[in-house]
Amino acid sequence: MRGHRGLFGTALAVTVFVSGCGGAAATPTAGAGATPTPGGSATAAATATPTATTAASPSSAVSGFYLRSWSIAPIGPEDTFGSVPLVISNGQLLTAKYPPAADPYPIYAQPVRRTISGAGLTKILAEVQNDGLLGTVTSFECPHGEDDPMMAGTATQHLVLIVGGASHEVTASCPYQQPSPAPGIPAPATWAAFQHFVSLLSDPASWLGAEIGPASPYDPDKLAVLAVPMETGPDASAETPNPVDVMAWPLTAPFTMFGVGSLGGRCAVVEGADAAALLPVVKVAYGTTVFRDRTGAFASVIVRAFMPGEPDPCGS
Repeated sequence: MRGHRGLFGTALAVTVFVSGCGGAAATPTAGAGATPTPGGSATAAATATPTATTAASPSSAVSGFYLRSWSIAPIGPEDTFGSVPLVISNGQLLTAKYPPAADPYPIYAQPVRRTISGAGLTKILAEVQNDGLLGTVTSFECPHGEDDPMMAGTATQHLVLIVGGASHEVTASCPYQQPSPAPGIPAPATWAAFQHFVSLLSDPASWLGAEIGPASPYDPDKLAVLAVPMETGPDASAETPNPVDVMAWPLTAPFTMFGVGSLGGRCAVVEGADAAALLPVVKVAYGTTVFRDRTGAFASVIVRAFMPGEPDPCGS
């Protein structure tokens, strides 16, 4: 199995909370009054969830700011599963550090963390508003002519913005030849404006300057894991792992009892002692690595950091 790279530069999904800025498409979300913290999901506030029109100070909007970005491309569920989303949570930017192309390729991308000042968060929120991503238009497609041919394999970009307790999910796609950006600032609430915001997030240091801190390693307390069983045996179609590529599965549960059935394998979000046992192992594993559980069964494993505020990738 090959290693998996994220698609951050080509597709994006974002979640942001901003008070008093939402359009008709905004919908309140349970627990939106709480800020997700690194390594965990948002916890519902004890008070009622505010509506999209609830007034709030800029400082409260910044304190509740949460952003999550990811890409979905028609390249198979395993590749999509293995892409680490970009997250801004609790005043920190969390991204995955992908090494240069290599063979074999590491199966685990080490996340890094950078602090973002209140002024930096305010600047990001202002850009979201300036680009018109909080209004009634929630789906953007690149401009094209009637006779332009369709392009295969293009990804869908996602932005989920939660502002002042209101959730805005925005997508962008370009199934045609991607147009060159026009000079100047794009018109708000357009595909070009969406791409403008994505491009700024792709290089936050050049955009935010001193408002963003240096990068440091981030070891998550949860891991998203997809174990894909391998058929082995005398049958000619069965795979025979190379002994040098075999590693012991460090968790107690065998693959047949691991997590839930999903995406053609067994899927789970592990935490606590299981995450602590698995993390150092996958850090030294590659796309060619095959894991053997205590019953002798083999599986290829896709594993990534489970970032703050993510939904369950296993579909449960």
